[in-house]
Amino acid sequence: MKIDGFDFLKDVVMVDSNIFMNESFRRFLKNELVVAINEYREQTGFNYIVNIPQTVKEELIKLQAAEGSDALHKRTEALKGYETLEALVTKGYARIIKSDLTGIANGFNDVAVLTMLTELRRYTNVSIITNDRDFATDLLNLNLLKSVKTRKKIRVFFVSAKRPSLREWVLNQDREAVRP
Repeated sequence: MKIDGFDFLKDVVMVDSNIFMNESFRRFLKNELVVAINEYREQTGFNYIVNIPQTVKEELIKLQAAEGSDALHKRTEALKGYETLEALVTKGYARIIKSDLTGIANGFNDVAVLTMLTELRRYTNVSIITNDRDFATDLLNLNLLKSVKTRKKIRVFFVSAKRPSLREWVLNQDREAVRP
């Protein structure tokens, strides 16, 4: 079963916090992703679950408390994102995963997720959904590490705002993530 290039049979999927911070991205999670998971479950009998790092949940909680009138939109989006996260977990489409090795560093969850994926990709293919270009660049460059002996890959997807669908980030010649 595939959804926009992501193969449930081959990859573990994780979701970054920025995907919860935008209404069209949340709609993708609640609609297209849930439908694809249900179809996969019906076809295979396997209870596929999306992984959400604990640090993503913590970041959404922290953003809900941002101060100042400029942060009103961010607080509102973080609250809606948190509600979506909780609904996915409660309904059995996602689970919160935690690494004993990491935590939020300087208020960002990216360091924690990078550490988790470096370890996880030693054993399995991993896909992550993020719309953060810099984070996508860091994630894709993990595939270029020479000292990590593995054939497993990290694939990085973004949610297209035009038509809620997954598209895959690619590295350009400067090793920067770009949208094709």
